[in-house]
Amino acid sequence: MIVRAGQCALVFLAVVMAGMCGEALSGPLRFPLTNDICPTSSFGSYRPGHLHAGLDFSTGGVTGVPVLAVDSCLVWRIRLWNGGYGRALYAELADGKTAVYGHLSRFIPEIERLVEAEQDRRGRYAVELLLGSEALRFGPGDTLAFSGETGSGPPHLHFELRSGRGDHDKINPIPDYMDLAETARPVIESIRFTPLVAQSRVNGSYRPVTVTPGPEMGTLTVAGAFGVSVFATDPVQCGRVLKPIHYWASIDQVPVFLLSLDRFPFSKGHFVGGFYEPAGGSRFVRLYDAYDLDFRGFTCRTPTDLEAGGLLTPGEHELVVSVSDAWGNTREAALPFVYGTLPAFRRFRLRRDSTKVAIEIEAEPAGRVAEVLYRTGRAWHPLETGRPDDGLTTRTIGLESRVEVRCRIEDSSGLAREGFLATGGQAAGADTAVDLRTALHPGFVEIYAAPTSSPSSLPEATIYEGDMSRSVLLQPVGERLFRGTFVPGPESGTVRIEVRVEFDGQVVARTTGLELGLLKPGREVWFSTENYRVKLAAPTGYCSQSLVTVSEEPGKVHRGFLSSAGRLVLEPADVFFNERIDVLVVRKDRSLKTGHGVFAEAGEWASFRGRFNERGWCEFKMRRPEHLVILEERDGPEIGPIQNFRRRPADGKATFASRITDGGSGVDDGSLRAYVDDEVAIVSIDPDTGVVGGRTTKPLPYGEHRIRLVAEDRLGNATDKEFTVSLSR
Repeated sequence: MIVRAGQCALVFLAVVMAGMCGEALSGPLRFPLTNDICPTSSFGSYRPGHLHAGLDFSTGGVTGVPVLAVDSCLVWRIRLWNGGYGRALYAELADGKTAVYGHLSRFIPEIERLVEAEQDRRGRYAVELLLGSEALRFGPGDTLAFSGETGSGPPHLHFELRSGRGDHDKINPIPDYMDLAETARPVIESIRFTPLVAQSRVNGSYRPVTVTPGPEMGTLTVAGAFGVSVFATDPVQCGRVLKPIHYWASIDQVPVFLLSLDRFPFSKGHFVGGFYEPAGGSRFVRLYDAYDLDFRGFTCRTPTDLEAGGLLTPGEHELVVSVSDAWGNTREAALPFVYGTLPAFRRFRLRRDSTKVAIEIEAEPAGRVAEVLYRTGRAWHPLETGRPDDGLTTRTIGLESRVEVRCRIEDSSGLAREGFLATGGQAAGADTAVDLRTALHPGFVEIYAAPTSSPSSLPEATIYEGDMSRSVLLQPVGERLFRGTFVPGPESGTVRIEVRVEFDGQVVARTTGLELGLLKPGREVWFSTENYRVKLAAPTGYCSQSLVTVSEEPGKVHRGFLSSAGRLVLEPADVFFNERIDVLVVRKDRSLKTGHGVFAEAGEWASFRGRFNERGWCEFKMRRPEHLVILEERDGPEIGPIQNFRRRPADGKATFASRITDGGSGVDDGSLRAYVDDEVAIVSIDPDTGVVGGRTTKPLPYGEHRIRLVAEDRLGNATDKEFTVSLSR
């Protein structure tokens, strides 16, 4: 069954309806560039933390390409920022939609003058202008600005179409408004099947299974709730590779879901984690709702229960997945699969006395005992299983020094589980070493036990949850590998659990304790590690309740930092939040002060989250659990010499450049200040390259001047440096 993650047996059905994109423009839009049009990034594609809301167009690796009005418009908003869209311009079109142009290098002179006046008034580079009645009117094809690389990325133009100014939708301009007449068909590279609940299994695995469509793929076996994800590419005529935007699927020719990423509300752009999942270095698009998200406003229908509708029954089925790009070019792939219920053992053990070994096997009601083999020495011998009324199969064999038994149980569709037990001259559990591991998921906990030798009975795990305890029979999932699952109780706050595993009545392994927290909308949970306390507070808009835990591990020291004071791992890492949740990290001995901060760890990079205050607290927000590291840095930024100090002929104001490097937490506009002859100057820094650009707010005479730069990194380490430079004719 294809379902939402959790206990509900529902398939996610997202149907795109014709005409749902709202009003149309009176005619096609002009292209926003004067050069050859080549899209380099798709609408709705993955970006860290958000869906890509527009189209990226190549400018051939250069800046300064004229950027044109796509229709008659009013420029009503201008924003300058060193992150995001950099220099951006917002224009209202004739039908009320807004066109957004991002990563610009400069504006036309009349807009540039407005920007500089606002910068001078505020004394900083980053400004936002809302023009109101002063909005500037332009006609189709008029030049508004020039392309650049401000904000992020190489030289390119980000073009975006919105349904309005305020609480708007993001709209794909292609093909309804900017038809590029693309004819290349997408390619379905891989399809990924993900078990979603504790009982799910794909091709015998509890982990996701990725297949390449084709005749050599064979027939999949699926048990329980599963989700399907697709990795597809869309080559375009200018040599770039984009992403399809429409995905749909059917089972036995019955449509089950249709997802379109050609329009989404502004407030839901951060749902990127709900649509995309990383696997093997690729980003798969989910055709199921993994997080019980609120998709109201998206082109989706109410979830439908496939089993209740009689579509998924035990036996053979065919899943057909189709993808198409914005121009309607389509590709599909057919995947046969067998659906059923994975059988489980209710009892499986070997009991011995001085003369014989008794084999006891009982399957859950959905399964039957299909085959039993036993081996003494080198030969395997079949045992008659029979069909006992009570479901219990009991057979005895003569005593040997060692007896091995292999049993297969099946459900009505042929899905099978195989178990392997053995007994020898001593109790199997007495000297058995066990590798015991737990894996946390948003709604349940997995327990894996891997003994070094085969036991004579299925291991049993006892879970101690506060003052309560429960037993779970671990099922065989491989030779000498057993798995069990449990769902913690509905307690609020955190609970510490301990898992003990028994073989033949002897405790052979146990966890040291796992602290679980159940995150619920509007609730908070506290976790304690050896050196820290961590609070997670879920907002009222949090998508659904999830299990989370925090562990403290040693961590590497990232470049530019003096030390790593700790590493906090929040699991499960795939939990996704509708809104940012509040996080509070408290050092128990409160020894962390200035110079220490919390960073998110991703490979060799550490992304700043917040710094500790004098109380040893660090507060910040995040949308999903991350690997957090507590890092120390006490070196201030390095400020390079002043370069390119020159006078502008038009107004006599002076411009200058420099470079600031900081190997640790980094410097941004908010902590950078500049003074020319003790007068505040407008200054900005590119956080990726450290390049600093500045200008004076007043005309400067030729001659000698003093330029002072003050830079402070995110951990509070400051550098103040003054230069004497000459302004010559």
